[in-house]
Amino acid sequence: MPITHLTFPCFTNLPSGRNSILIAAAALLSLSLHMTAAGAPPPVAEAAWRETDSRLNAVFRQVLRHATEPRLKEDLQKAQRAWVAYRELEAAARAGVSSQGGSAYSSDQLKELQGLTEERLEKMRELLRVIRGEPHKPEKGR
Repeated sequence: MPITHLTFPCFTNLPSGRNSILIAAAALLSLSLHMTAAGAPPPVAEAAWRETDSRLNAVFRQVLRHATEPRLKEDLQKAQRAWVAYRELEAAARAGVSSQGGSAYSSDQLKELQGLTEERLEKMRELLRVIRGEPHKPEKGR
């Protein structure tokens, strides 16, 4: 049996007829777009994460250039690939917990990716200093 009438509590006070169908369709479309936009991370936050990831990649390339032993380069590359996989899974898990699977998941995941990438960037900068033979820079808060 085809569905001829759907009832949405938020649309019960609309006038009947063809115009009410158009109004209801426009309202549903608007609500759908809002829900999608609400769950999407802000473009500025995504751009910031991509910038941090780009800086991490640049520092990692410097580390590889300064690493003279082939075995060390290979180990660094393996470690970085493993860390990237970890970062993706860890960010997803943390976002799942903080958002409880709700509309904030994408924003929370991006926030976690940003934080994990910033931490890795600092560790990679320290590794670069060590490989270059520069003095050790103590970690913040210690």
